[in-house]
Amino acid sequence: MFPVLLYSRLVTGIREGEPMQPGEVLDGRYEMTAALGEGGFGEVWQAVDTRIRRRVAVKLLKAGAESAEKAMRRFFQEATTAGNLSHPHIVTVHDISHTAHGDQRLVYLVMELLDGESLAAVVRRGTPAPADALLWARQIADALAAAHARGIIHRDVKPENVIVLRAGGVKVVDFGIAKDPDAGDGLTTTGVIIGSPHYMAPERFTGQPLDARSDLYSLGCLLSELLTGERAFTGRTFPELIYQHTQQPPVAPGTRRPGLPPALDALVLALLAKDPADRPATAAEVRDRLTALAAPGPGPGYTPTTKDSPAAPAPAQAPALKDAGLGELNRVLAADPDNPEALFHRAGRLLDQGEVSEALADLDRAVTLLPDNGHLHLQRAFVLDHLAHDAEIFISTSHQRQALDAYETAVRLLPDSVEAHYGRGRVLDRTNRRDEAFEEYTWVLERQPDHREALLHSADILREHHNSPDRALRGYQRLLSLEPGHVQALIGLADCLHRTGRSAEALNEIDRAIRLDPRQIAAFHVRSDICTALGRLEEAVEDMRRAGEILSGD
Repeated sequence: MFPVLLYSRLVTGIREGEPMQPGEVLDGRYEMTAALGEGGFGEVWQAVDTRIRRRVAVKLLKAGAESAEKAMRRFFQEATTAGNLSHPHIVTVHDISHTAHGDQRLVYLVMELLDGESLAAVVRRGTPAPADALLWARQIADALAAAHARGIIHRDVKPENVIVLRAGGVKVVDFGIAKDPDAGDGLTTTGVIIGSPHYMAPERFTGQPLDARSDLYSLGCLLSELLTGERAFTGRTFPELIYQHTQQPPVAPGTRRPGLPPALDALVLALLAKDPADRPATAAEVRDRLTALAAPGPGPGYTPTTKDSPAAPAPAQAPALKDAGLGELNRVLAADPDNPEALFHRAGRLLDQGEVSEALADLDRAVTLLPDNGHLHLQRAFVLDHLAHDAEIFISTSHQRQALDAYETAVRLLPDSVEAHYGRGRVLDRTNRRDEAFEEYTWVLERQPDHREALLHSADILREHHNSPDRALRGYQRLLSLEPGHVQALIGLADCLHRTGRSAEALNEIDRAIRLDPRQIAAFHVRSDICTALGRLEEAVEDMRRAGEILSGD
């Protein structure tokens, strides 16, 4: 959970007054590039994290109809709930913080930027194919299973809170009214129901206790809409919807869309049971039933109807595979398992969903089919490098060797590829072959003098391995001229200044780095060395204590 002190201090600082403008840099780090819209109590922007050059979404807390305190609680609820869930079908929350903006305190949430559109927008254009509906529902159920395993109930599962990714698959978003076991259930005023009435479980209206099965009812409403193009309950007023959810029997999707398999009708009706005890017990069970229904197609006995999307065109008329979704690529590969282009693009879609091992299997197969295609080897190297970076040490070593082999093949086949040379340099760097890594970084910088990662890592090698702080200093200065708030470069710069006898200047730079990121252990180590040289021994001891606290997670 986020500190109570921070929360209480910020309640009066909800965003209002001067609007954010494109090009503004939020908190010295996030460059705002475009407004994406408003949702609930947040204004959402596309931005660039200038520290690591990552595109992100930034939600700014705004003043609204609710009280500042209640809006703030929900904002922090979203950060703490989604931020503690790591799952390929749940949006990733990177950070929550606050900063000054004009005369206001601005609270913001930094999230993964999703390239796609809401499921609501997809449904407005027409009824999805049953295969897509089953895939998306299965992935939503998988996400809910992960949340429920942590005791977290989403409480607002609806098409607007599911994003269909351009690369394939979906992600569940907006945990702003989720019920967290550690946060209690005090986010609503007595007698006020928060959520989306068309997708609410009956117990939401009757005051019964909520549990994970309430989310499953909402999923049933959503799945029924995906399959038929119509909401499960269509009341136009709130009282009418209350009556329908609590009293009116649901309609089987097959009644509205003839030809759907009976097993699918049975699952949707079970999800829409009025009594939670009559619904499936867990989201994991729903996921498994949907998986069975989706293999190999939407279900046994399915007959296409006029409400379906048009039949897929013949292969000669098929759209370019680079634009195809996961479902289309699966169909192509079912007919032609040795299609290397389809394997390559499916690997990309799988990576977007976090299914790294499956992506690697596709790339392994593609490389055997086209052993002289450098782009395949390069993509395979990226995946192996990712696995090595995230794996346990004994697995990591194996992946590093494989990644190095793949990068070296890519360099041989694509001798002018900056990505291949830089990737090879990073693996060499991480496996302590620093001189060879430095040669690769130098090669990259000769062709791209502003390559920020190569500037940083080559300067690090000069400072730490070659013991050449003067030369390293120039690299850090060059990087900071491109990105003034680069914390790692500031730490390296301060260390070089200190080691070349300029400790007073070094102290200014390291303090700047700590202001930008107060959780950098290396910054406090460098500051301790600087303070020792300046005779400020109490500060040096305090810096080492703070580094120890960060290391221990305090």
